[in-house]
Amino acid sequence: TARLFYTMRLTLRYRHNTPTRRLLRLEGWVVKDKGRVVTAHGAIYDDATDQRLVDAEALLMSLPPEALQNLDPEALGWKIYPLDG
Repeated sequence: TARLFYTMRLTLRYRHNTPTRRLLRLEGWVVKDKGRVVTAHGAIYDDATDQRLVDAEALLMSLPPEALQNLDPEALGWKIYPLDG
């Protein structure tokens, strides 16, 4: 199921200059899931060359149910996409 998280810590390592006005591909995956706290890794790639530009590591905390009840994603400018599969 989809979950929303607060970002507790985000560490970025820039491996190469990250271009502007180019299509980038972002990928992320869960490394450790302890229920409310999740560790995730991710990367940003230049979509044309497949060059890995940025590595990311994040420590995330699930939003509590009461925060989700009053959440208006559209008012925040969010677009939530359904999970594939």
